[in-house]
Amino acid sequence: MSSNKKLKIKIFDREYSLVVDNEERARNVSEYVNSLMNDLNVDMNGQPPHTIAIIAALNIAHDYFIEKENSAKDFQEATERLNKLNVLLEDISS
Repeated sequence: MSSNKKLKIKIFDREYSLVVDNEERARNVSEYVNSLMNDLNVDMNGQPPHTIAIIAALNIAHDYFIEKENSAKDFQEATERLNKLNVLLEDISS
């Protein structure tokens, strides 16, 4: 059985119908995008909506790539620490 739900959201004064599996996450994401676009609209007064949408998408992608890089660094650091701990445990148990 599918847990997908229909959800109506509003972004930048336009309503969209979505099918989502996590309603809370979809609402949070849509509120984030809407807020970002509205903030950009204030900062970039007079720009057409498609320009605001492209700049918003670029900002979101930029943030995503930073988080992805940070996650990879964190994973690498955790792996290195675990390897050091394994070496110490092997030394203790020898």
